[in-house]
Amino acid sequence: MAKQTTKEQKKEKILTLFNPTAVYNIKELEKLSSKLGVRSNLVKDLITELSNDNMITSDKIGISTYYWQIPPNSSTEYKRIANQLNIKEHDRQRLVQQKQQLESERCDGKRVHMIGEYRELSALEDVPFSLEQYRTAKAVVDEIRDGVNRVTEDVYVLRRFVCDTYGMDGNDFNRSFGIGNDFDLLD
Repeated sequence: MAKQTTKEQKKEKILTLFNPTAVYNIKELEKLSSKLGVRSNLVKDLITELSNDNMITSDKIGISTYYWQIPPNSSTEYKRIANQLNIKEHDRQRLVQQKQQLESERCDGKRVHMIGEYRELSALEDVPFSLEQYRTAKAVVDEIRDGVNRVTEDVYVLRRFVCDTYGMDGNDFNRSFGIGNDFDLLD
């Protein structure tokens, strides 16, 4: 079974076609590359990548595009590398500035204040009764208090009836039924 050729190897094979005096159009490159074992339908993509990487030069003349390779010139190569280095340095400086800005925003007093406020609000969420639950509980307590006061009034009415009807003293009535001195209506 034949070993498959990588994309980089295919690019190298196509680069071997070029010499300092040769100029090709895409059809010629497809024919020549098929002899080197590179499928013709991949040639256009590979040529475009080589052109983008500045490995070959292309120019549109009329309706055709021609490709050629100029031997690497150290000054143009140096300029290309210097340009890429400047771009990367600019990107690095921009990222450093962004990092410093984000760190300063993080340490900002406003953030610390907001974190404290968030913790206070979180603590309020943990309060067992909400305002609505308190209102509901208060209504239940009021209803129970009214019921207790009604029963207390009924005991007073009964005590007055027994004392008036049978001539009994109020303190004797309280002792007989276990009613303490603190027995009174609730506020």
